[in-house]
This record gives sequence, structure tokens and C-alpha cells, in this order.
Amino acid sequence: CLRCLQEVHPNSLIDHDCQAEHKLKKMYQRIVKVLDEASFQKCPKCDTRGIKDLACTHITCNKCKAKWCYLCRKLKSSFGNTFSAHNNWKTSRNGRISLKDGKYCPMYLHYLYGGTPLNSLTLFHLHKKMLKIQELKESLTETEQILYESVVQKFFKKGELFSKSNVKKLKEVLHKFPKNFKGFENRK
Repeated sequence: CLRCLQEVHPNSLIDHDCQAEHKLKKMYQRIVKVLDEASFQKCPKCDTRGIKDLACTHITCNKCKAKWCYLCRKLKSSFGNTFSAHNNWKTSRNGRISLKDGKYCPMYLHYLYGGTPLNSLTLFHLHKKMLKIQELKESLTETEQILYESVVQKFFKKGELFSKSNVKKLKEVLHKFPKNFKGFENRK
């Protein structure tokens, strides 16, 4: 069936219960869920949603009062109960960031993404969304990839999940990232 991409014997095409709209809706829901979940970080202690303000990368959970790093989601207690030991970043003269063994996070998002605190927070979440969408796309079957492309074309502005100008800004920033950078969540 050209609509739902299901294999159907030619003799049973008339009786075929096309699931195209249902499949498109499910794919749309998967994409929206990924984008939504990349718009915040969850508290590592109680899984409550947290959204960063424009100050440093430290956050206190509104529910359980746990103190944690917004970038890597590590509890403050996991690095000696002091954030200063965790925020040990250096910037070289050429603007490249040194991660010192890949286990530290910057004190402020603009150390990593540049610009104003608001722009750097926006770029952080855009970066996270792009990484999560890439993970989703890599997990899709060939048929699901066709559905994914159909959903993006049908439901998202200009057939794009992310604006070209924001993607361009993010790419300009990413070239400064350390070579050993693999993303923030769940880093050891």
C-alpha cells in the first residue's frame, strides 16, 4: 500500500485496512516527545523536570531540593559536595575549550556556546534536540524513516525541525568544542 507502506497482496487491496493516518500520527507523537524531552533536564534524584535559569549551570530541584549540574545531570554530592571541583574548564588563546579528561562541565553555558546567557541556553537545548532526533532517526527501520520524512514535511514549518539560522549558529559554536566531547548527559 503506497499510503501506509504495508505489504498487501494485490487480491486483498480492496479489503485492506489502511493504517496510514494512524502510523503518521504515532510517528508525529514520537518526534514531538523527543523534542519535548530535550527541552529540559530531569533531576537525577527524583526525575522532576528542571529548566535552567540564565545563571550558572548548577540547579536545585524544586521537588526534592537535590543540587545538581544541569549539563551532565550529576548530583553535587558525586563530586565532593562542591561545584568548584566540577567546573574546571579552561579556554585556550585560540578559543578552544579544554575538558581536562572529559569529566568537567563549564560554570556557565556561555563558556561553551558563547553569546548571551539566553542565546547559550537556547543553543544548548537545540544541540540536545538535534542529538536526540539523530538517535531517533538511527533507531528507525527503513519504513519508519519514510514515515518520519513524511511527518516532518507535513507537520513542521518549511519541512524542517530546526530553523536554518539556529543550526548555522550552533555549527559555528561546535567547532570550538573539545575533541573528546561526547555530550553531557550520563558522562562518567
